[in-house]
Amino acid sequence: EIIKKLYYSDNKELKKIGALCVAEMYIVNDEYVDIMKDIQSMDEIQQEEIIRMIENYFNTMEYNEKCKGVILNFNNNNCNLENFISRIFYDKDIDLKRDKEFLIEITKSNSGRRAIHALINYIEENALSIIDFSQIILGVLKSFVDEEYNQENIYFYGDELSKLVVGLYDETEGKTELEMKNLAIKCLDIWDKMFERQIGTIKLLSKEILDR
Repeated sequence: EIIKKLYYSDNKELKKIGALCVAEMYIVNDEYVDIMKDIQSMDEIQQEEIIRMIENYFNTMEYNEKCKGVILNFNNNNCNLENFISRIFYDKDIDLKRDKEFLIEITKSNSGRRAIHALINYIEENALSIIDFSQIILGVLKSFVDEEYNQENIYFYGDELSKLVVGLYDETEGKTELEMKNLAIKCLDIWDKMFERQIGTIKLLSKEILDR
């Protein structure tokens, strides 16, 4: 009852403490389920503090799935997840195998551009092979190019999508392994679709390559 009073307090600082407690008690002990599900009734302060607590537990194996479930619920309610997305990349809390489907789902959302941008920076700053991210990248690209519900945002995200498909293709080009050849073919198929629809910088990049 004390935590609920804090959570619903008119005092900003008390409300922050209450929201943090609600989130932690939910993650660890399955308490306050009704409050956590009622995202539409949360104000900005409550949302921000709950997401902040989720960050603390996101990379803990025991609670990772529950944390992802909360974030996806926030995502489905069009909450602002940009800071969360950036921090889990920059703090290296992402596990590619574990979090692949989660990342694809997030990048298809209204927070997608920030997620894609964070992914590109994460790869570049850590000098990682983009091939390690190929399943996520192909999933993201196909979700924007093929699926109708992303059509409103596809041109807004165009430059980031162009960087992903070009970067992935560059690492597969010329390699003889069957897996790399198949990746290159998938990149070219997506490239063709993006070129036809003039998405992002793909048309300019294509011209520069042909002019070499």
